[in-house]
Amino acid sequence: MRPAARRVAALAAVLFCLPVGPALAAAPKAAEVAKPRAHAARAQIQLTLNKISPLTRPTGGRSRVELSGSVANLTGQNIAGLSVRLRYRAQPLNSRYELVQHNQGSGLPLPRVTALQPVASVFALNSEYPWKIATSARALGMAQFGVYPVAVDVLNGSQQVIASQTTFLNFVPAQKTFQPTKIAWVWPLIDRQHRSHDSVFFDDRLERDLRLTGRLGGLVDAAKTTDTPITWAIDPALLDDVRAMTDGYSLRKSATADPARRPASDTAKHWLNELRTASATDPYFTLPYADPDAVALARNGLGGHLGVGYRHSGVAADKDLMNRQPAMSVAWPPQGAADQRTLDLMARYGRQTFLMTSDVLIPPSRIFTPSATTALHADDKNRTTIAYDSTLSKIVSADSRSPGAATLTAQRFLAETAMITAEVPTARTLVVVPNRGWNPDPAFARQLLEYTAQADWLTEVPLDQIVRAKQQPRTFIGYHPVYENYELGATYLREVRALASRARLFSTALQPPVNSHEQAMLRIESAAWRGRPGSARTARQQLATELDDEIENIRLVTTTRYTVAGKSGHLLITVANDLIDQTAKVRLRVTSRNPGLKIGDYQTIRTLRPGEKDTVRIVVQASGNVNAPVDLELLTPQGRKLGTPASITVRTTGYGRDALLITGGALAVLFVGVGTRAVRARRRVAAQSAGPEAGAED
Repeated sequence: MRPAARRVAALAAVLFCLPVGPALAAAPKAAEVAKPRAHAARAQIQLTLNKISPLTRPTGGRSRVELSGSVANLTGQNIAGLSVRLRYRAQPLNSRYELVQHNQGSGLPLPRVTALQPVASVFALNSEYPWKIATSARALGMAQFGVYPVAVDVLNGSQQVIASQTTFLNFVPAQKTFQPTKIAWVWPLIDRQHRSHDSVFFDDRLERDLRLTGRLGGLVDAAKTTDTPITWAIDPALLDDVRAMTDGYSLRKSATADPARRPASDTAKHWLNELRTASATDPYFTLPYADPDAVALARNGLGGHLGVGYRHSGVAADKDLMNRQPAMSVAWPPQGAADQRTLDLMARYGRQTFLMTSDVLIPPSRIFTPSATTALHADDKNRTTIAYDSTLSKIVSADSRSPGAATLTAQRFLAETAMITAEVPTARTLVVVPNRGWNPDPAFARQLLEYTAQADWLTEVPLDQIVRAKQQPRTFIGYHPVYENYELGATYLREVRALASRARLFSTALQPPVNSHEQAMLRIESAAWRGRPGSARTARQQLATELDDEIENIRLVTTTRYTVAGKSGHLLITVANDLIDQTAKVRLRVTSRNPGLKIGDYQTIRTLRPGEKDTVRIVVQASGNVNAPVDLELLTPQGRKLGTPASITVRTTGYGRDALLITGGALAVLFVGVGTRAVRARRRVAAQSAGPEAGAED
């Protein structure tokens, strides 16, 4: 077969198992993992399998096997003579492919049956009855290690099968002929984004999810209550959000609502303490801050933002968070898939190991499952790569909360791992990675870890042991176009780029210069927005509004009109910094649009502490009577426009120094004339008063 033909064949072989939804979309339903096999017309008979015992250690022929559950009648009529039986075959499955076929109801027939177990003589309408089937490994013909398909049938009084459920039994003989498979769990602590701007939350969902009954609380509790080693995959933005909640936080539930102050969250404090306790002996690695959509960023020329995300990932190690450095430098792209450009970029930013889905890393042989450790070429070097098992990922990520789902899903997980171990007698490695938005029933998550430790065919190890294992060859088939359908779009990211440019511009006006909005930009670039374009746009628009408000806190305070008497005068312009926690350094530019009005020298650079106002005295000179529009602008220290400019009108009257001299001279002449006349009048009055007497004396 030619290389091109082999590539096409490899792509075709994995198309059926490629992800078909966004990273945090709902997991496939439990029915997709283990579906009831009843005929469509009989679908109103609900068969639930609640218990399979033992799940992990049916060792030796005398092992007791028990299956139990319930059956409900929603048909609208009574049914006579209800009974159950187990259908089986005495030979184990030969491959994982056969296992999938049986799970889908298309495998080889199960010819043998156990004796009927009566459930109810009359299966009444809207009733539910418990059932139980008890047998032994010897009675079922189990003799060698492997996975045995079985089906529970519900029959009516006419011996017709009215409901059926396929599952699997695992058998381990007393004399073991296999080498256990080393298995590592990656435990994701990743969530949707809850903030746009650093200081304001746009929903209160995280408070609920951190509780013991919530998604994130359940994941931490499950890990805490078992000894199975796990490796934590942590989004630092999640820990940062939780930390913000421990200090009290602001919540704005809509774009038009004012933020409401919330008290410090005891739930958040408790969850952080529980996380530190649960993970104390486990390694962890971090995603870039807010888990940005790495492939979309690289594709749209924003690869530098991914580097910013890795730089901000260090917050996870803060004293009040994990209080220790990550054990590994791992790159886990969204959905476990990335193109070569993105892989090169991740390696350039210091990621030493890739964690990728097995859907894009095809082994040379499909006969058995190879070990997880392989290599990818990125940034001119071969990089250790872990191919986590995509089938197991989908199985454990499925719904585990509906009735019977946890039992079927756990049994399918154990059957898959037993089948992998039974494929060849040599020891191999296996990695299980649930999806980013994993939302299991907390009891189910805990049981998965317990079953992993109990299964004779598995040996639980942390991920770093598998990273150091011998590499096995696999072929990287690239980034299939189906993944592109769920990336953040080019239009959305163009708007994010423009918003990021404005934020960077604003940061240059702060002292010292800080990139205060980098984390906010990463949040609106998160892969968590895949499949949620409306919510993504709302978050971006809210951040844009809050950034505008913040920029407008550095502002001009002035009137719209000034009158200057004479050829020269001065304007008083006030620059205000209303930011509460940041010093601002800005440049003031004053420009006259009328050549008849000249702007004199003034101090252009102003540095204002938080809450400070500074008045600038600006000299102006006019050549006559003018009405001059004057533009006032605030600029960054580098001279780029910042905020909203202002415009004032300056009116000069034309009465200058000469006019004042003339007026002063006229007033002086007037005063001299009035004074002279007053002196003469006084002399005349004095002379008239002394005249007759003076003449008599003479």
